[in-house]
Amino acid sequence: QLSPTPEQRVAEFIAESLVSQGVTAVYGGHGGSVIPLINAIASHDKLRWVYCRNEQAASLAASAEAKLTGRLAVCVATSGPGASHLTTGLIDALQDRVPVLAITGMKATRAVDLSEFQAIHQEDLFRAAGLPFSKVVMSEDAVPAMLRNAIAVATREKTAAHLAIPVDIQAKTLRLSPVRRQLGHVAHLDYQSSDTRIHKAAKALADPALRVVIAIGHHSATELADSTPLNLRNPYAPQDAYTRLAETLNAPIVVQLDAKGVVDESHPLYYGVLGIFGNPGLDAARSLVHAADIVLLFGVDRQAVDLISDSDFNQVRRVVEFEPDAGSAASHRWYDCETVVLGELASNARRLEAAVANLRDTPEGRAALQVLEDSRPINAHARQWNWLLRGGWRESAPPVPGTDGDERGHEPPSRFQVDHTEAPGFCHPARVLSPLSRLLRPADVVCVDVGDVTLWSSLCMCLSGGQRVLSSQGMGVMGYALPAAIAASIQRPDQRVVAVAGDGGVQMTIGELATAMQHKCRITLVIFNNNLLGRVHFGFEGVSGDDIISPDFVALVRAYGGGGGHGKGEA
Repeated sequence: QLSPTPEQRVAEFIAESLVSQGVTAVYGGHGGSVIPLINAIASHDKLRWVYCRNEQAASLAASAEAKLTGRLAVCVATSGPGASHLTTGLIDALQDRVPVLAITGMKATRAVDLSEFQAIHQEDLFRAAGLPFSKVVMSEDAVPAMLRNAIAVATREKTAAHLAIPVDIQAKTLRLSPVRRQLGHVAHLDYQSSDTRIHKAAKALADPALRVVIAIGHHSATELADSTPLNLRNPYAPQDAYTRLAETLNAPIVVQLDAKGVVDESHPLYYGVLGIFGNPGLDAARSLVHAADIVLLFGVDRQAVDLISDSDFNQVRRVVEFEPDAGSAASHRWYDCETVVLGELASNARRLEAAVANLRDTPEGRAALQVLEDSRPINAHARQWNWLLRGGWRESAPPVPGTDGDERGHEPPSRFQVDHTEAPGFCHPARVLSPLSRLLRPADVVCVDVGDVTLWSSLCMCLSGGQRVLSSQGMGVMGYALPAAIAASIQRPDQRVVAVAGDGGVQMTIGELATAMQHKCRITLVIFNNNLLGRVHFGFEGVSGDDIISPDFVALVRAYGGGGGHGKGEA
């Protein structure tokens, strides 16, 4: 006699499937069309339901978690405005190439396109936002396959995917055959490049006179998420692969904001954050990039236009690209690459370093180096590169703490310029961010909002290696820092989590203080308050309407049960 096929409610099947993908927390808003699903999530002993005060914060938290962990992150919302509120965070995940799944509720199937209250065509909304996968499930029997497809798109293409499920289907019973049980899990694909591809990349770098820039992106930081303090003291630790490669190539390192902390930023070959978040104060880095021959991209994703193009966005530099998987590399439609190397980024950096060292240790390589030694460049860009390629960075005194709050030192040529002018009654950001850098331990997380604080954080924080920085790199969402900090605190409860925001940005999601308190998140919230939308005011001319008022933030935090204090000037 055959045993009966086991049964399970659709909502419970979804919850189990999320657990099988490594999901531990689900962020979202509540409402009538998601009650069965949220009941299943909240009652599951391996899932944490994080109710957010606004669904936008839920999608931003999910995007931040995915960037921090590299795993699938999930957000949930009810129909109508609940679903539409998710849009900003899902576009953030889409643009920063991190895996997020959004599940939304709908009216019961019999009411679809008949009921008017909180009814929108969600799939049209999210497709218009750019999501490659946004589907509506109209049968309980279709849930396993469609859920599997949504998860596969999100994880393998490193993007946001969406599934809408009517409330009555969530509550229906699903007959679970062995095939259906397996559909809930999507296997992780490992990639490893051949020695032939590594050698091809190395041959492009064989000339010691080649001007190479190494660019590191957030995929490199996510890869190091499991590094421990013990690893960080190991000279062969993964994150040291990038500095060893830079030393062999005499190449400056630049990073995306989300990749700060991957390398020790006191190293003389570290030249800061480039792009929209790093331009001020980094004239030396920009001049090096503009005169470079080739750029090595390690997990930078598609946000590399500033590194490889001229002011008209025409590619003018050669590119060798390193990505962890095919999904990350697939987004590179914006420039041509000489070769693409897939697999573990730090491991491939180490393999590349060994291959380049062997190619350069030849009579031809040594002769090319001697020509470089004998050359006398006549312009500033050429002199700066000649200084680097001859190994001048090795001879300079190591960086020493400055006396004015700039912790990265001043060796020739100067890599950073910070104006420390301070108006009476105001506190220069460096007074906070430089000491903060010294207090952070490996694996601590800094969540940076969008605005002037983004630029100051790029320039004034000097991280020693192993910390994580989370920001809305592509979408540039004001209000990002607090939801991101909530996700970081939930995922790393034993680490320090710091959110850095301006008074304009933080007020866009300030209601999530309640979410943070409800989940006992350990967050230090640093707010720079100048009663202005600073990036608008200082970044453009002829601006009006950018002055704002703010509450007493310390009093507000205390009202939610937290604590804090004010700081002005030297205080």
